[in-house]
Amino acid sequence: MGKNFRDVPLPCLMGILNITPDSFSDGGKYFDAASNGAKTDAVRQYLSQLTANGASIVDIGGESTSPHAAEIDHRTEWRRIGEVLDVAVAMEEISVSVDTHRVETARLALMGGANVINDVRGTWHFREMAEVVKNFDAHLIVTHNSRSDDSFAAIEDPVGEIIAAFDAILRIAEDIDFGCDRI
Repeated sequence: MGKNFRDVPLPCLMGILNITPDSFSDGGKYFDAASNGAKTDAVRQYLSQLTANGASIVDIGGESTSPHAAEIDHRTEWRRIGEVLDVAVAMEEISVSVDTHRVETARLALMGGANVINDVRGTWHFREMAEVVKNFDAHLIVTHNSRSDDSFAAIEDPVGEIIAAFDAILRIAEDIDFGCDRI
């Protein structure tokens, strides 16, 4: 069952695997439109290539974060990544991260063997996501993300805004007994 992230020496190389039709990084190379899921054989080959090239962790995403990408629901997201997660966690040489901002997907991913949740909207709902992650031997990547491109552009002090958001996250982590060493 995959390597636990706490056992990965840092710094490390993270490979990205997007199972989306509109991936900005690979153009949908690993997405099978017919099944709305993964091209499993291509995924296996890609994961082997990542580890051969030194990746210690792979980050699996089922929803594009491109600015104009359509939002999907957690069922669609899980249908895209569930089988890929099974393939990845079977590889003992890598740690598995799932890129999601959905608590439901995170819970399924952690139950399936992922040990990192990469939440690109982490400052929106840190408490809810941390409550899920803290019940597993897992880590949480939290990214600052404004609610829209327009709202962030209007902020007078963006660096101060980001610092304040992460200060709030650290206070919440302490409040719910979520170790900051897991963030």
